[in-house]
Amino acid sequence: MTHVAAVAVLALCCVAGLVLIPLGLPGLWIMAGGVLAYGALTQFQHVSIAIMAVVLGLAFLGEIVEWWVGFGLARRYGGSRRAGWGALIGGMVGAIVGVPLPVVGSVIGALIGAFAGAALFEYTVSGATTAVRAGWGAVLGRVAAAAAKIGFGVVIAVIAVVLVASCGGGSAARTSATQPDVRHDEHIFAGATPPPAPPPAAVATRNPFKGDRRSADEGATIFTAMNCDGCHGGGGTGWVGPSLADGRWRFGGSDGAIFESIYYGRPHGMPAYGGLLRQPDAVWKLVTYLQSLEPPADVPTETWR
Repeated sequence: MTHVAAVAVLALCCVAGLVLIPLGLPGLWIMAGGVLAYGALTQFQHVSIAIMAVVLGLAFLGEIVEWWVGFGLARRYGGSRRAGWGALIGGMVGAIVGVPLPVVGSVIGALIGAFAGAALFEYTVSGATTAVRAGWGAVLGRVAAAAAKIGFGVVIAVIAVVLVASCGGGSAARTSATQPDVRHDEHIFAGATPPPAPPPAAVATRNPFKGDRRSADEGATIFTAMNCDGCHGGGGTGWVGPSLADGRWRFGGSDGAIFESIYYGRPHGMPAYGGLLRQPDAVWKLVTYLQSLEPPADVPTETWR
């Protein structure tokens, strides 16, 4: 799935969550789910465990605040613990049932439900005056809790914006650096398709998937699909072409140099695969696979020319 689709899922969950919070529905958890989904769709390149812990912590804290404020104000206005439970249960039932008004029906229903639940539960142990006061406290608690949860939702939304910004709008903009357009006199284009010129905008000079096992596995699949083992041997150990597993790189072994060798080709027979693998991510996954290869125990003393 493209990064644009992942951003769309995240944005939809954030907007829906903020809208659902005042209705008494679990909007914070929908927003947290959106962040989790964004992480999964982008292979958790930017959503770390710490970020998920913060987001889930905010959602959980919002529930605690709702419970504490609802109970606290109901009791502050003279109600008992029964009134607190009544406010909580009545508010949820009222939000679900609602009143026959578009959009705000659930909000009004939640407020009426909180009042009725607190007053009814309190009336079983106190007089009508205390029950009404407890109901009013429950309404104020419901409003305060919704405001607090919206605040937590805004914080989660800000985190989502920062995540998208840190991703730079997708794999083609992970950094401001660009790869040079490598040219030489012996170009061979894989599939007779030359790589785009100029090169893809803002392709990273550092491998964004370095050390990622899943990306390495996908790179291994590409290695086989592109018939790379036809020259470089199974596992990249070398055949008619040089070994890619012995740590010796004629044109440089940095992330960017390996990318260029695959994308633009090199003299003496290395085709340019940029025309076939037009997405930089596919090339980077190939790079990740090559960097994951273990050098053989016995490395020949001669070098490939």
